[in-house]
Amino acid sequence: MSQQNLPTRQFYKGETIFKQGGVADHMFIIKEGKVDITLTREEKSIHLTTLERNAFFGEMALISDSPRSATATASEFTEVYLIDSKAIDAILEKANPILRHMLKTMVGLVKSQNSGAGRGAGDTPRVVGYAHLIEILAGVVAATPAGGGEAGGAPNPSGGSGAAAETGGQEARLPERKLVERAAVFFGDSRTAVMATLRFMDSLNLLRLDNGHVVTNARTLVERTLRLPAQVIRGADEVVRAEHELMELSEVEQVMRVDRAALFAGLGILEEAEDLVAFRREAVMRTMQTRGRAFFSAD
Repeated sequence: MSQQNLPTRQFYKGETIFKQGGVADHMFIIKEGKVDITLTREEKSIHLTTLERNAFFGEMALISDSPRSATATASEFTEVYLIDSKAIDAILEKANPILRHMLKTMVGLVKSQNSGAGRGAGDTPRVVGYAHLIEILAGVVAATPAGGGEAGGAPNPSGGSGAAAETGGQEARLPERKLVERAAVFFGDSRTAVMATLRFMDSLNLLRLDNGHVVTNARTLVERTLRLPAQVIRGADEVVRAEHELMELSEVEQVMRVDRAALFAGLGILEEAEDLVAFRREAVMRTMQTRGRAFFSAD
C-alpha cells in the first residue's frame, strides 16, 4: 500500500483527530506535524506520548473492532494519511494466522493495561506485555504448519509494525527509542518506566541492551518469559515503582552535597536529565494557573 495513493486530512493546532470512546473507522500516519495522545482516567487527562512524522496511530481500535481507547490531538498544524477499516481488514486477512493471533493478543494486553487503575495495572505482568510488544515490533512470525508442531527454518520478519528491526539469524535488534514510543501508546509508560523494565528484562537474560538498541531472540521471547516463576516476572512492577520514587529538592541537595544553583546548572548540560527530573502534576498545573506560561519563558 503506497502512501502516495492514500487520502490525506489536515488538522490545525489543538484540533481533535479522534476522541477516547469514539467509533473507529480509520487509522492514521503522520505526513507532517505532531500529534499528542492522551488518556482520560477518573476525569484526569494523562499525556501518553507525542508522535511525529511517519508515526502511525489509531490502529488498535480497528484491529479489535472497539471504541477508541485514547484521544489524539494535533499539537501543531498536522497533515495525516488516512487508512480506512476495510483496508486494514484486507491486510489482516492476508496475514499469517499466527500474526493475526499475536496482534489480537497484543490489543487485549493494551486494553487490560489501559483499563487498570494506574500505570502497569491489569492482570498481565509487565514483562509479559513487553515481550509481546517486542515480538510484534520485531515482526517475527513463527512458521507453524496447520497440523500442529513447529516447522524448521528461520523466522519470517514481516516488518509491518512501523519499527525497523535489523535481524541477524534469530536475533532482532530494535532501537530503544521505538520501544519507548510504542510502549507509551500501548501501556501509558513513561521513558523511565520503559527503560527500568528493559533493564529488568536484561538482568533476567531475556534480552540485551546494546548501545541504544534492544537485542533478543524475539521468536522465543514470550515463551522464555512465561517459563519464569510468576513472582520473578511480577518483580518488574516493584522495580518500576522504585524508579519512580520521588525525592524532595532539599533531599537531593543533601545527598549530592551541592546547592541547587549548581544542581540546575549541571542538569542543563546532562544528557540523562530527563531520567532524573520529575514534576508533581498537581503542582505544575497550579503553578501554571497562578504564574502563567510567560513567567517561565520571560528573559
